[in-house]
Amino acid sequence: MKIKDIFAKPIDRNIKGVITIGDEQDANVKQELEEYVVTHELQKHFHDFFKAYVASINHDTSEMGVWISGFFGSGKSHFLKILAYMLENRNVAGKPAIDYFLDDNKIRSQETVDAIQLATSVHNETILFNIDSKAKNGSKSQKDAILNVFWQVFNEKIGLIGVDFWIADMERNLINDDKYEAFQAKFQELDDKGRTWQKARNGFAFFKNTIKEALVAVGEMTEENADGFIEQLKTEYPLSVEDFAQRVNEYIEKQADPDYHLVFLVDEIGQYIGDSQQRMLNLQSVVEDLGTYTHGKAWVIVTSQQAIDQVTDHINGQDFSKIQGRFNTRIAMSSANVDEVINKRLLVKTPESERALMRTYSDDQHAINNLMTFESDITRDHYQSAENFADVYPFVPYQYNLLQDTLTAIRENGSDGKHLANGERSMLAVFQESAQRIENEDVRALVPFSIFFQGLDQFLDHTHMIVIQRAIKNERVNPDGVEHPFAVQVLETLFMVKYVDNFNATLNNVVTLMIDSIDTDRVELEKRVKEALTELTNQNFIEETTKGFEFLTNAEQEISRSISKQDVEPGEVSREIGNYLFGAKKIERKFTYPKLNKQYTFNFNQFVDDQPLGLANNTLSLKLNTPESNTNRDETELRRIALSPSEPQIIIDMPRRDDYTHNLSQALKIQKFVMDPGAYAKDARSNNIIDVKRAERVSLIEKVHVDLEDALEDADIYVGGELLEAGSKSFGQRLNTAQEHLVDEIYRNLSYITAVKSEKDIVALFNQELITPDENKQAVEAVMNRIVQDADNGSHGKVAYKSILDRFGVEPYGYRDIDIKWMVAKLFADNRIKVYVNNALINMEDTTKPVELANYFVKKQYVDKMQFVPRVAVSEEKRQALKAVAKDVFNRQSFDDDEDDTLVNNLRQSMIKERDALNEFVRLSTRYPGRNVLENGLQLMNSLISQTDTDQFYDKLFKHQDDFLDWSDDMYDYGLIDFYNNPTQEKIWKDALSKIDIYEKSSSFISGAEVGKIYKQIKARIDANKADRLNELNSLNEEFNSAYSEEFDKTEADIKANVNIEWQAALNYAKNNGLIGQFETTINQAFEQFIQEAQAARNLDELVVIKSKASVKKDNLQTRIDEEIVEIERKQAALQRAQKQVDKDETNTNEDQTPTVTSTTVTPLVPTTKHVSLKNLPVNRSWQVTSAKDVDEQLAQLRKVLIAQLDNVDELKIDL
Repeated sequence: MKIKDIFAKPIDRNIKGVITIGDEQDANVKQELEEYVVTHELQKHFHDFFKAYVASINHDTSEMGVWISGFFGSGKSHFLKILAYMLENRNVAGKPAIDYFLDDNKIRSQETVDAIQLATSVHNETILFNIDSKAKNGSKSQKDAILNVFWQVFNEKIGLIGVDFWIADMERNLINDDKYEAFQAKFQELDDKGRTWQKARNGFAFFKNTIKEALVAVGEMTEENADGFIEQLKTEYPLSVEDFAQRVNEYIEKQADPDYHLVFLVDEIGQYIGDSQQRMLNLQSVVEDLGTYTHGKAWVIVTSQQAIDQVTDHINGQDFSKIQGRFNTRIAMSSANVDEVINKRLLVKTPESERALMRTYSDDQHAINNLMTFESDITRDHYQSAENFADVYPFVPYQYNLLQDTLTAIRENGSDGKHLANGERSMLAVFQESAQRIENEDVRALVPFSIFFQGLDQFLDHTHMIVIQRAIKNERVNPDGVEHPFAVQVLETLFMVKYVDNFNATLNNVVTLMIDSIDTDRVELEKRVKEALTELTNQNFIEETTKGFEFLTNAEQEISRSISKQDVEPGEVSREIGNYLFGAKKIERKFTYPKLNKQYTFNFNQFVDDQPLGLANNTLSLKLNTPESNTNRDETELRRIALSPSEPQIIIDMPRRDDYTHNLSQALKIQKFVMDPGAYAKDARSNNIIDVKRAERVSLIEKVHVDLEDALEDADIYVGGELLEAGSKSFGQRLNTAQEHLVDEIYRNLSYITAVKSEKDIVALFNQELITPDENKQAVEAVMNRIVQDADNGSHGKVAYKSILDRFGVEPYGYRDIDIKWMVAKLFADNRIKVYVNNALINMEDTTKPVELANYFVKKQYVDKMQFVPRVAVSEEKRQALKAVAKDVFNRQSFDDDEDDTLVNNLRQSMIKERDALNEFVRLSTRYPGRNVLENGLQLMNSLISQTDTDQFYDKLFKHQDDFLDWSDDMYDYGLIDFYNNPTQEKIWKDALSKIDIYEKSSSFISGAEVGKIYKQIKARIDANKADRLNELNSLNEEFNSAYSEEFDKTEADIKANVNIEWQAALNYAKNNGLIGQFETTINQAFEQFIQEAQAARNLDELVVIKSKASVKKDNLQTRIDEEIVEIERKQAALQRAQKQVDKDETNTNEDQTPTVTSTTVTPLVPTTKHVSLKNLPVNRSWQVTSAKDVDEQLAQLRKVLIAQLDNVDELKIDL
């Protein structure tokens, strides 16, 4: 049986595979209505549409938009056309359009049937158009591009010209003025060829004069206005959405049926908008105003490959919520709908053939499905059952979805114009044509996917078709010169899936696409396909990528050739391999040692084919040996290299594979090509190809990375002459084994470490915490031995801290810094080494905080400043000298232990205590006894306290042992210990010092001899500088007090008498000058104060000075009295002058106009006076003269003093 015989309807009948908007011939419409398959999905779509539509009958609505979405070939354009037929319900072959659906029970829901009947009960007019084909070329870029098309089709619908809106307005005005027929007749009459207006109007630009004359002739315009109108045709028409909506509403309101509806059905609106924000806004404005002005009687139904929210989401920066509200009815055409249409309309079988096909599938089910295998993350459909096989035969289930994806991809990338304005190539047509091509084959043949190309080639652009044509003419691809060679079929297949995102054209997948029979020998077919792919690759029609084989356009071929010519050295490939495996840590350069609590890590140098990656400053190395290396897979040579004692290393020998080296080389070639600015043209097509190549490079690199990781598992590892073969364990496990082996071999003394340490452990050493005695014993001894060795060899005997850290950080030790620091600190804590920082010895007693001591060992700032010296034992003689001084001088008889450092530290503590006490004594007074002894002791102690080196402390103490003992004897002999620790003795000494001070200040005022005699005895005791015989000194203090008091009392009485004399003299002077009332209180207060001071005085010097102060006060008071007298006299003189002037003025007024002579009154000058007593002047109180010269000298001195007193005064009053 032939395939053409199995169908219920002839497979070669005309089913109008290309849905063309505008093709409305009755014969075609009749076939479309009769054969339109209402699938299960379409049942719902019809229900949703008509339910929404009838809501606008007898009611206003703002939801007057319908958005129909679906992939290319899904049948959305056909559905749009059927809606137009049904809404107009035109008679087709004597039968209303809806009856083609109702009579055949295509619509199963009665609710939907009722809605259809109600919708068609009103007068509906439709305007069905493809917006891309209707758009004027010049208007597509305009901001009102969509409004322009709507205006155009509306004008055409109502009989007006569509190509020019000025002419359409002219026609509209002529119709409104009832002059349109007259105008048409006059135009035909005036035209020299008698052309009708309807035939000529699209070329109106050639008939402007005829139009003008006709307008004037029928009385529509004056000649002047007609000239203006013709000029206006040159200007741009002012498009307005509001004006358009009003015109549409005016047209609707003129209709007889009050429920008249006008429906705009727009095909491919989504593709026309694209990513244009302006066009989307324009559509929103048109739909918004139509809804507002017509109240839902004007509908807009559109198709798009994307749903409305996907279209608006793709356009950034605007709120399109309004248009989404208008397009409330949204219909999405799915793939299931297309499958059902194809099966029901095209592939229905006769009962006999259906049974035969089911038997065939049952017999060969597994063989059939095993033929259809794909390498992909996406599952492709297989035959699900015998019934499914019979339904879709001679096609395969996967072809439905894959062809949908192919049609969409070709439309976007490979068709002649993305919008295919002349119609939509339906899947139904492609399936029919493909079935027809094998209709004469026996049943068991299958439609290969490759054959679909022949139904699409008429839509392909030149860029792609020329490649196919060149391949057919290529002698290597088509050596026999046949019309359609197998290799070209493979090439066509690769083209179809070139732009499909979710399909990888691998060898296996291409073979599946070429299967043309359920009896195909897949092995043989794969051989043919492989040969075809090889030849197509060689001829540069295709290239192999990480996703399989890819069809190349001419431009892509040119770029592919340029890329293949790029020079990539083997070293570049190997370096990229190393960069990834090391950089992505697929080979870890940092190894964590599994022992010692995993606290030890070792860094490895990185080499690729003996070339370093980065710095190579570590002891251990990892060497990656790639297929580019001369020693790759050479076991003997690699074992030998791995044994090298001078270069500890692990060799990773990669397996030889072409996949990752070839792909990496290709990726490097692409990179070099795209980085060369002069390698390719900068036009849009080339830039797009370069972008694809960049993406391909990324894909290649990703594939290389995966392949390299797989290859690592098969890599061999060499260490110490041993081979760790692939397969025994994972790569990571084998590498860890090799690294541990190498570390143990190179750092053989690492085993000395038994416990890892931290900074806290170093603090613990100085915190007297117990530690395990044998911890790290071997390592500590190794460090000690090194310090001793380096100290013996060094010129200064000191060993640098940094040198110890450096030495034990490398082989054969490899210790961590913190562990080395702990070992050194341990030696210090055990008193086995001395530690110097900046040449200053560090003592464990220098700080009370263990953490501060630990900081010397752990902080980086001290590493370069610290040095060590091994300790030497102190002689017993020196130790005994220290203990003797401690006992005899500092009264210390016991120590914390008998260690050298402990003895020193304990004695230092006693010295510091004694020194602090001496410092307190020295600060008391410089006149206290034994100061020289105290200072001597301080000097001795400070010299030792400052000595931080234990050995030097012993040496110095031994040298000054006698000095310390002598000082101790002096402290006792001078009585200083008792004195400075006995407040009573200190009080006696201080009292004696005060007697000395009192006498020395008052000696000139003392008349008796007894006080001076006692003073001399006290002074002699103080000057002796000893604190002995203090009881005798205390008795002398008491004797002094008695004798001094007697002298004081006698002098006090004389002073008070003298103050009273001066007091009375001042009062008398005030009284004699009549000013006693004014000055009495002041005088009394002043002299009463002197009496009080005399009573309060404790020493003679304080008492005697009161006499002089009283005399000076008297003089000052007398001077003030004189000044007051002068002031009173001045005021009286001024009053007298004023009275005289008044009397004189009165006399003048009583006389005739007799001129008056103004006289000048001279104010008499009043002399300023100062009182002084001779005893208060700075002159000798007693004169001793033996000659006239002596008299002259004394008088000269007195004269000089008196002249000085006259400064600023006119006269002196002297009391002798």
